[in-house]
Amino acid sequence: MDETLKRLYWHAREISNSPKFYTRRYLFDIPRAVLARWRREKVALGEIKIQLGQFASLRIAVEILNGEYEADERELLRAHLADDDIVVELGTALGVIAALCAKRVGSKNVFTFEANPAMITHAQTTFRLNEVDPLIENCMVSSRSGQETFYISKHFWSSSSKSRGEAEKEVIVPVMPLGAILEKYRPTFLIVDIEGGEADLFDGISLPSFVQRILIELHPHVIGQESVNSVLRQLKSMGFSPQMRMKNPNQMLLARA
Repeated sequence: MDETLKRLYWHAREISNSPKFYTRRYLFDIPRAVLARWRREKVALGEIKIQLGQFASLRIAVEILNGEYEADERELLRAHLADDDIVVELGTALGVIAALCAKRVGSKNVFTFEANPAMITHAQTTFRLNEVDPLIENCMVSSRSGQETFYISKHFWSSSSKSRGEAEKEVIVPVMPLGAILEKYRPTFLIVDIEGGEADLFDGISLPSFVQRILIELHPHVIGQESVNSVLRQLKSMGFSPQMRMKNPNQMLLARA
């Protein structure tokens, strides 16, 4: 078998969770993603436009082209984000969620934070394509300030402050304390998807009363189920309870009682 075809086959196996998807991935999705990345195609995810490129692994590019990228989060925010909400997002990534929020509540009411310095430019491209301009800062967010190592994966959505032995690159990034961010921007809606960084995000913090809802993705495969349970106990002690679980049981919307 030609070496290129072998690589495509193994990409198909990596992307697919079941053998029944191999053929579709191998014959259609993977070649389509290879071409779309090379052409830097513009893709629509609902009302949000993004531009593909080599920064997206084939696995991520396939999910984007199939309209699956952050689909549950996008649907939930369309239903539950209010016009007068102020949004703080932790984990900007490609900027899709921040752009969607900015279209709804206005750019001046969206503040987003991303630890991976390589993703800032791509998020800003997403903002320009969608004619929004939320504030974006390159830093990790934790319960404390300082500097920490951030581990960058080939799949940008797997990059994390937690080392799992699979990082392609390590960078030192500034850390901002969550409490200071909340006091400065006074969000009503907090979005958290930081690939394990949630483990100590709320340590020693009491979320102010103006924070009414939290959309969070938990990562037991990164921090362990006990740490996930601890995060949920912390949020419960501050008056938050699950209002809706998504297809991924580790994603949920919480609200104050």
